[in-house]
Amino acid sequence: MQTLDTSSRLLPEAGNLWEQDIRLARTDLAQLTRQIAVMLAAGVSLRRALEVSADGAVDENAGVVLHQILHGVEAGMTLSAAMARFPRIFRTVYLAMIEVGEQTGQLVRTLSRLADWLDKEEALSRQVRAAITYPAIVLCAAAFLTVAFFAFIFPGLA
Repeated sequence: MQTLDTSSRLLPEAGNLWEQDIRLARTDLAQLTRQIAVMLAAGVSLRRALEVSADGAVDENAGVVLHQILHGVEAGMTLSAAMARFPRIFRTVYLAMIEVGEQTGQLVRTLSRLADWLDKEEALSRQVRAAITYPAIVLCAAAFLTVAFFAFIFPGLA
């Protein structure tokens, strides 16, 4: 069964949404986290910040997930509990940080730090991929040359 939300996007039935394999890129999650933190710091309510972020999300999955989180918050769930329904998107550390931020009244600061952490994690991941690329190319070239020597050069010498 499909329901239509206020932004005219079709949402899957809420019971099945978090069972689906919905994922967000780390950069998208960092951007959404920072966007919500900035709006909360500016005095916008959590409900409105989630609504604006969901409606303005570039990635369709992000919009759908944020709308479901918004529905959970409107139903009386904490932000961390609403996010916990999406374990493939929000890791345990992320959820624990949000929960601590809610309990201590430091949600804005926690969201900002989470966004910074996600950005740094993505930068490190890019650096590791870049560092591995050159040795992988050299290894492939060496394997190709070895096969070429054994297949074409050495048989000609015998």
